[in-house]
Parts: sequence; C-alpha cells; structure tokens
Amino acid sequence: MVIIHSNNSIVILYFNNQRHLFQGSLLPCFGPTTLGSFPLDEHILLHVQKFPFSFEITLGAELIREIQNIPAILMEKKLFRGIGGELMRHAVCVLIEKSSLAALPFHECWDIIDLWQDILEQCLRYVEPDIRAYAVSALSMLCTEYYCSCRPRYTKLLDSCLLHLKSTQQETRCGNALAIGSLPKFTFTGSVEKVVDGLVECATLKENESKWAESRRDAIKALSSVCQTIGGDLTLSEDGQHSKENIDRVYGCFLAGMKDYTLSNRGDIGAVVREAAMVAIQEVTLQTSKSDVLLITKEISSQIFCALIQQSMEKIDKIRLVAGTAFSTLLHSSPPVPNIPHRNELIQVFPPNVCHKVNWAAPAETFPLFMTLLCLKTYTYSLLRGVCVSVGGLTESLVKHSRASLLFYLNSAQNDMDTFNCICDTLLKVFENNLGKDYVTIPFLKTVDHLLAAGVFTIFSKSVNHSFPLELLDLCWKEVAKSKDPQKIMAAIDVFCGLLQFPEVCGKRALTILAIQLCHRYPRIRKVTANKIYEALIFYPEITSEDTADDVMTILSDTEWDVSVEMLRPIRNKLCELLRIPVPKNVK
Repeated sequence: MVIIHSNNSIVILYFNNQRHLFQGSLLPCFGPTTLGSFPLDEHILLHVQKFPFSFEITLGAELIREIQNIPAILMEKKLFRGIGGELMRHAVCVLIEKSSLAALPFHECWDIIDLWQDILEQCLRYVEPDIRAYAVSALSMLCTEYYCSCRPRYTKLLDSCLLHLKSTQQETRCGNALAIGSLPKFTFTGSVEKVVDGLVECATLKENESKWAESRRDAIKALSSVCQTIGGDLTLSEDGQHSKENIDRVYGCFLAGMKDYTLSNRGDIGAVVREAAMVAIQEVTLQTSKSDVLLITKEISSQIFCALIQQSMEKIDKIRLVAGTAFSTLLHSSPPVPNIPHRNELIQVFPPNVCHKVNWAAPAETFPLFMTLLCLKTYTYSLLRGVCVSVGGLTESLVKHSRASLLFYLNSAQNDMDTFNCICDTLLKVFENNLGKDYVTIPFLKTVDHLLAAGVFTIFSKSVNHSFPLELLDLCWKEVAKSKDPQKIMAAIDVFCGLLQFPEVCGKRALTILAIQLCHRYPRIRKVTANKIYEALIFYPEITSEDTADDVMTILSDTEWDVSVEMLRPIRNKLCELLRIPVPKNVK
C-alpha cells in the first residue's frame, strides 16, 4: 500500500482489481491516527493531487474501514450544519462518488450504503443548486456500483425520487428530478411509464406553482436524460408491449414547455423552461430518428419546427440562439428527421454553409432569412407570433431589424393579394388566440401601430368597409375595454388612431372609441388620447369637415384634460357632435 502525505492529509490512488484506474483525482482517506490528530474538514476531504503518471496500490482492511466511517463521523459531529456545512456536504458527496467509482468493497454493507443514500437524499433537497448537483452525480455512481444486482433497492430509490417530485418545496423537486435523470438504465426496468408520468406531471405548468420554473426546467432535463438512457425501450409499456403513448407524452411535454411564458418579479422566468425544452427536443429527436423514424409522425415534426421557428424570432438573444441551433441541427441531421414540412424550401433558405456561419442570436442575420418563410402556410402563424413580440419589443437593435424585415416582406407580398390576405388573416388569428396575454398583446399592438404608420394596410382603404380593419378594431377594443393597464391602453390608442385612415364604418367606430377614452378614469390616458387625436387629424384631415375642423382642434389643444371627468364630459360630448359621431353613454 502506497500512502502519499501532503498538506496534513493522507491521499491514496486506488486501482481496483486491475480493471479501473482512478485517474486525474485522488481518493482522500484517513488512517486511524488521522481521525484523531487532524480536524475533519472539507480541505482534507477534497484534497486533490494530480500526477503525470499512474501506478497501482492496494488498500488494507483497516484503511477501508476508516473510509467507510467518514460519513458517519461527519453526521455524528453534526458537521453538515452551521458555517462550512455546505462545503462539507460537497466534500462528502465527492467522497461517496469516488468511493463508488473505485468500487470499494461495500456491496454487502447495507448499513453503510443506506447512510450514504440518506446523506445524498438530504443533499438533493438542499437549497443550493451546486450541492444538489454534487449529490445527483454521487447518487448515480452509488446506484450504478452497489444496486445493479439488487432490484428491491433501486426500485425503492426510484419510487422515493418519484414521490418527492410532488413535494411542496421546489428545491426538493429539482434535486429529485435531476437524480432520476442521472440513474442508470437498469433502474427503469418495468417502470418506464410511471417515470414518464412523474416527470411530465412535474414539468406541467400549474397555476398555483407557476413561479416554480426551475422545477419544470429540471423535470424536462431529466425526461430528456431518461429518454436517452433507455433509448428504444421508451416505447415499452409495463406489460412489455410496444406503444407510442410514451413518446407522444414526452413530445407533448417538451412542446408545452416551449409555450411557458411565466412572468414574475424576476422577469420572464419561463425562458429557462423554453430553453430546456428546445435542447431536450433536439437531443431526443436526434436519437429517435436513429432508432425508429416511424415514431416521429408528421404532426410531431410539424409542431417541432413551428415551435423552433417561433422561438427563433422572439426577443431574447439566448432563446434565439438555442432555437436556431436546434432548428439547423435537426434540419441537417443524419439520418434525416422525417416528415419535416417544406423540407426542400427550408434547406434552400438555410443551406448547410449558411447554418454553419450564421449567428443565430443576431437579428440582423436571422430575421431576413426567416421572414422569407412567411409564404409557407405551415409556418406563417409561428413566424408572426414570434416576430410581433420582437417588433413591439424594447431593444433598439432588435426592433430595428425585425421591423425592417417584416415591412420589407409585407410590402413585397402585396404583389400577390392572396398571400397578403392570408398573412393578414393569420395576424388577426395570432391576436385573437392571445387575448388577455399581456406579454403578447402589448408588443402586438405596437407592431400593428408600426405597420399602420408605414402604410402596409393602406391597400384596404380602397375597399369600403374591408373586413380586416374592422376585425382588428373589434379585437383591440375587446382587449382594452376593461383593462386598467395604462401601457396597454396607450398602445391600443395608437392603433385606434391609425385605423382612422380607413373610411366609413371603421374610422367612425375608431373615433367613437377614442372619444370614450377622453373621459377615462386616468388623467394620463385622457391627455394622451387628446394629443393622439390631434395628431391624427393633422394626418387625416378628411375626418372632419372644413367648417368644424378649427373648433375641434381648439377643443383638443386648449382643454385641461386632467380635471375631473364630470367637468370634461360636456366638453367631450360637444366634440362628438362636431365630429358627427354618437355621444358615448355613461355606463354605471
């Protein structure tokens, strides 16, 4: 036995039965005198020494006994508590992992293994993510080495992890989800369905747990890891029969994760779930296309690429980077992913040489490419859903490039009115499907205002009472009629003013709605509305007659719109008479 003394610690390099060399890091251990003469702290346990060569040693029984007692001594001395407790948890997780990796002869010492598992399960519930990660790595090694021939043991461990996925503590869910994802393949024997069920349930967005984005993220990561671990056995049911239900549920979970837009005081916390879902889809789809292409149906493939294209057009740089990478990887994978809608058209726009050099996070590079796909009906909705959030965003460069790309394509699309009408109808559908979702509707209203100001929809003014501006007006009013959000209301006011360019019914109705806002409960809204109407009358003088135009402009500019609503209502009503629109009724 060779023992290396360094920095008041005793370190050994272990070579087990001449079959596995423990290279790079050294397993810390303590002889009988060490425990008595040196303090048990994390610096001793984590001592690492690297050598440019390897050699073989054999551990004596006494030294092995001392190694196995270290966790128990730490528990007895309560060193996992107080100052340094986190470092000690890290240290013991590493000790258990390396002891398992070195296959120390504890295979029948179930009291020791039980203690180790108990320590790791406590660490899986710990608040710090790093400690949970160390425990996950150690538990995987422990299970692989000591549980492989003991089904009751690993079944009990798996059931315990699945049970903790329903915990009322987010940290517990995170740790146990990742632990399930790290387990070896044999632990899932006969339990594939319940593992998929448990992880899918944990990854599902629920109203009372909406702020737990990290647990949903880790559940999706774990589900991806499980799929890759068990491979083709994912389709096996508990009775041994092949079924597509599991793979459908897995993809359903990932696709649902890509729709997670949960907001909190930390911002868009759903972004971490969407990112994990995109990575998971890429990994599982690549594996599935190699094992059984029949599992990737036309519907699944269409949903995958629609979702990735939408994320590639949204406002967060990192999300666009991950989405674009997944999109290009799956588009050019070998063997090819089956049933990709419009594969040839996609490859024509995104050939391999373009995908290799494009920066997927740069809107100046990606938006012009993706916008050329708007004519493909399969992707029109996803593209508009993504780009509207970007055009109505806050980042100057993102707004600039996304707006320029959208305007360029829509202006060129007017040469084909069937395509242009289809895009406009889809735009309305995007708005209708997302009513009440502020993270979509507010940037959508800003996007529509840009398009109206740029004259994209002027072509509809040639047709009296065209359905598009009327439907847009109705949806805008439906979104803000009962809203108390000033930001949303002001964005809608811009749209209503833009709709004044359309003659007859649409323009009159938009003006009536604006008149209602002149007596809004918020003075800020009243003043903004008056200013916007004033500006709109300059751009669209045909709204008023020549004999009343001066009076209308005078009322709008000279009235103090921050006084009480009771004082403003007669003034507003007089304005309505001059504009020849119905006087709004006071609803109590």
